[in-house]
Amino acid sequence: MDDLQQTTERLSIQRVIALYAQLLDSGRLDDWGQLFTQEARFRVYGQTYESRATLVSEIGSLVLPPRPSGQTRQPCAGHRFQRRRWRTRLD
Repeated sequence: MDDLQQTTERLSIQRVIALYAQLLDSGRLDDWGQLFTQEARFRVYGQTYESRATLVSEIGSLVLPPRPSGQTRQPCAGHRFQRRRWRTRLD
């Protein structure tokens, strides 16, 4: 593999990872689910989920609700914010 091809492939992977995080953070779970095949297998927080539909449903319950368009999240009393660290392993 030459340097140009390796760089192109690396940038493609970085784009998918950035899109993955962006879609989750904005609450666009159906679009996020499109990054996976129908028969996807996903392991997170010690749980394994099978199929795209299950991923969207189950992971959707773990993420924060989307913010209204044009607004940023501001810390406020009584609202619990989560800090997430997603580890992605490409097999």
